[in-house]
Amino acid sequence: MTRFAVLALILGIALFSRTTVLWAHHGAQVAFDTTKEVTWRGVVTSVKWENPHTWIYVDVKDENGNVVNWGLESTPPTMLARNGTTPDILKPGVEVVIKGNPGWDASKHFGRAGQITFPGRSSTAAGGDNR
Repeated sequence: MTRFAVLALILGIALFSRTTVLWAHHGAQVAFDTTKEVTWRGVVTSVKWENPHTWIYVDVKDENGNVVNWGLESTPPTMLARNGTTPDILKPGVEVVIKGNPGWDASKHFGRAGQITFPGRSSTAAGGDNR
């Protein structure tokens, strides 16, 4: 291979790898209906403290009184901690009120957490803006 071909190959790989990172990040509108805000009231069943999003699972009673487990995407653990929400506070068995956006397909029982309120505590931000 000539130097030009090797340089072109390296440049092409570098550009391609950079654009795949950009494609990987998405706005909230891809998975969530950001035109609607809903409130989930229930008990935390589990929390996955992982990047890039913390997932909060909450048992919520539906309109018929049936308990449904909702998965709610939140910000990374470090952002929750900066807002005062830590694993000592947000843990299984804790009652919460979470406001946010539902997923486009409500039958899948997932949404995007925007604000978390704990009984006897003030609310904390759990999500970013709607971009």
